[in-house]
Amino acid sequence: MHLIDIQDSHGHLKLSLDELITLSNIVNELCYGIGMSDADFQVRIGASSSEAVDLLTQLVELIDKIEAHEKDNSAQNAGDSVLSLRKRRQH
Repeated sequence: MHLIDIQDSHGHLKLSLDELITLSNIVNELCYGIGMSDADFQVRIGASSSEAVDLLTQLVELIDKIEAHEKDNSAQNAGDSVLSLRKRRQH
């Protein structure tokens, strides 16, 4: 994880896919693995359980987008390699 910059009360971070997955797993465990009341959750975590579930949803969506992007790039790169090979064979 790398801090890109800080503006007002926001920090802009650069995270790897593995780091995002780790964060998602942690939030998932907080939401579904640890049984505590909503009131206890709010006191201990500093956010409501519904806010944590919303964060988890956003993390999972981001992970899905990154994985789809990586898959598209892999397919594109493989297609480029095949196209390059075909061009070389034609010459």
